[in-house]
Amino acid sequence: MIKINCLIHSSYSIPHLGRFISKDPIGLLGGFNVYAYGLNTTGWTDPLGLSSNCPLNCPSGTIDPSSVHFMQSSAKNQTGDYTVLGNAESLKNGTLDANVLRAKVWKDNSGKIWTLDHRRLAAFKLAKKCMPITWASAQEVDQQMWKMSTKNGGTSMKLKLGNGQSTVVK
Repeated sequence: MIKINCLIHSSYSIPHLGRFISKDPIGLLGGFNVYAYGLNTTGWTDPLGLSSNCPLNCPSGTIDPSSVHFMQSSAKNQTGDYTVLGNAESLKNGTLDANVLRAKVWKDNSGKIWTLDHRRLAAFKLAKKCMPITWASAQEVDQQMWKMSTKNGGTSMKLKLGNGQSTVVK
């Protein structure tokens, strides 16, 4: 028998499991695990269940895109038949296999991880999904250094939507 003895802001919890049994009342916008209370209740808490900044627990061969930096200061949303926003939506709803968008990354001397695939990184950041990666060779990095135009340490990139409009991907 499961003992349910805690009601916190319209969500029932099972304390010994450290989880809620009812979904976060604000739905998917509250985070990627709508049943979670917190990853570490002594160091990271979300008593109202409203955070959308939960770190991802990514399997081997993938990386949390929030830990990867942009070299470019901007990129176009559309390339060929595909858009960054469309790919992000397809990753989010599961209609696009993440491995199709495997991104090349590299690590600088300080340990900071950068991408050579800026549109792919933008899509994974927007979808908040683990990004499959391949480590770039030194030669590949050297050939792409002309893209290093970031003025903010790679923390964000302007995504050009067309018609003079843009959005910032962080």
